Amino acid sequence: CHPLAELGVRLESPAFVSGVEVPVLATTFRVAKDRSRTSHGNKPEIEVDGERLFAEEFVVRHLRRTGWDAFWIDSHKRSFWPLEVDPPKHLATWVTDLGAGRRYTTGTWDVVASRGSSIIAYELKGPRDSIKQSQAQWFGEASLRGLDVEASAVLSWSTGR
Repeated sequence: CHPLAELGVRLESPAFVSGVEVPVLATTFRVAKDRSRTSHGNKPEIEVDGERLFAEEFVVRHLRRTGWDAFWIDSHKRSFWPLEVDPPKHLATWVTDLGAGRRYTTGTWDVVASRGSSIIAYELKGPRDSIKQSQAQWFGEASLRGLDVEASAVLSWSTGR
């Protein structure tokens, strides 16, 4: 069972990223009408059960509720989220090693998570967004360094009414 299956995601045609077949999942989120946070430029907030949050925060919360140590690698703020919890050392080291010694690099996927020895990652793509070459390169390198490519995916989301 895919870690995001409970969210009602649909499996789309796979994409080929750096020569690796990547599952593409699709879902719909309700976008908040006005902006309460402007900390991330034009990044839209979504509404889930009356709460406003970024899609990455929603995915992290879901994974954490289902037993994963999950984090949003917020390259805009150069931090892991949630801020109050440090990622497990092996996960932070894995991310750092992928960045050639830099903790935050262009192309790092949005959400990384671990449970036991398994490491998964998600790149979230909202409306009018697509995978960048640096993200394809990151995925290719990550797949060679232990990323569970069967459970990792691009999560493409559209807006609902």
